[in-house]
Amino acid sequence: MSSHSEILQNAKTEQQRDLATSSKHSRNLHHLIIQLVESNSSTSATSLLDKISTIHELENSATVFLQREFARNCKLLDERRARVERMIRKSQLAFSGGGGGNCVEEMQRRCEVVDRELRILESTLANVGG
Repeated sequence: MSSHSEILQNAKTEQQRDLATSSKHSRNLHHLIIQLVESNSSTSATSLLDKISTIHELENSATVFLQREFARNCKLLDERRARVERMIRKSQLAFSGGGGGNCVEEMQRRCEVVDRELRILESTLANVGG
């Protein structure tokens, strides 16, 4: 059976070995990331990060712009819808006779008055000329 100090010594040795392996893996990962960034960019890694940051800023600006435009267009659409509804109500009121008589009947009456006045004028012109 192993003593407590031997177990402790083995644990420390194993921990140091694991730490060295972990450090080696970290260096390899860091090296691979740098190679990956450099292979995907003709510029330095910092420049690529700047480009990514710029892309995110542009995306945020575009999102804000589109949200404002959408809100503005919704407001305009709502205003136009209300205007069309008012026009429809006025038209329905006029055609239903709510505006002091039926619109169609009123137009018919006016046409008859104009027709009668034209006949009187025609008759007058025939008498004067003839």
